[in-house]
Amino acid sequence: MSRVRRVLLPLAGALLVGCGSSASLEYAGPSPTFADSADETPYPETGPSADSQVADEADAAPPTPKCNPGKDGKANVCVRVLRGAEGPSITADAKTLFGLDGRGAVLVGLSAVKPGRELAFVAQTWLPTESSGAGKLAATELPKVAELAVPPGTYWAFAVFRDQEPFMRPGVAVGDYVPRFVELPQVTVTAGMGVDLDMRLYPVRAVDVELRLNTTAAGSGAGPARLWLVAEGKKIVGEGGAPCVELAGGHTELVRVFTNYTGELDVAAALFDFNSVGEDGSGLVPTFPPGTLYAEPAGNTVKVAEGEWLAPGRRVDLDKMIPIPGAKPTDPSPTCASYAVAPPK
Repeated sequence: MSRVRRVLLPLAGALLVGCGSSASLEYAGPSPTFADSADETPYPETGPSADSQVADEADAAPPTPKCNPGKDGKANVCVRVLRGAEGPSITADAKTLFGLDGRGAVLVGLSAVKPGRELAFVAQTWLPTESSGAGKLAATELPKVAELAVPPGTYWAFAVFRDQEPFMRPGVAVGDYVPRFVELPQVTVTAGMGVDLDMRLYPVRAVDVELRLNTTAAGSGAGPARLWLVAEGKKIVGEGGAPCVELAGGHTELVRVFTNYTGELDVAAALFDFNSVGEDGSGLVPTFPPGTLYAEPAGNTVKVAEGEWLAPGRRVDLDKMIPIPGAKPTDPSPTCASYAVAPPK
């Protein structure tokens, strides 16, 4: 039995700061296997007391100075970056396992479109700034305020705290702090305005999921894997994946899933046996093509506790397959090597 950990931030969660694709740990949308949501904003509030406690403390903090008016036909947007929840303690184990020290840098930016898979900033800055002379700041030093000058228009604010270097890197990692996308503030500004916004960031935690094939595959049982953490049976609040897994012959693989929520969450998984997963930019769970092996979220529960960077993992059986109408097609990529990914050892 093979147990090879393959860690790849999910396609929908890949974050390339400044441009490229953007992290969202919070998606909701239709799926052929998950219960659809009719809610207009179907996002859970699963964070227990620590979330609300930190938010209450931030709300009770002294008000920030009023944002300076914009100059030269521009507006100023002052983004106050706060922690929406306490992160777990930085223990010796956390330092060893993840390289965490609780100190890093914050990227703050304004985008003309709501951040999703793609993100391009109109204005951005890092905290601490180069002019401050400080190399890093601690997550516990938040809130901090970044002032950004932009032309008149409508903007979405975005921020991320990076604990581990390099700070300019794709994906999120354990110990980062990222926003819940339903909370991203939007603002419309005119020339000469000065506007204050609050941006809350939540610590990124992880769960390691052992994938196993427990049904007959129509193809080779090898292909890209995607996993989701689901709240209330239909709300996507975490994601992870691997470029390829090979599960035929009793092989299993560990895949890491990331979330900035806590509580009891269900795990859904899919292995795309015949087709690679294409990004459509919607931030939704993709439509499963024929031949996809998958597991429903019901019954695959994990508990992400406030005090854990890495929650206890679990095994998930891919026990269902999307039927293939008509004759079975030839699997174009029967091994991970076919995807230019090294097969399991």
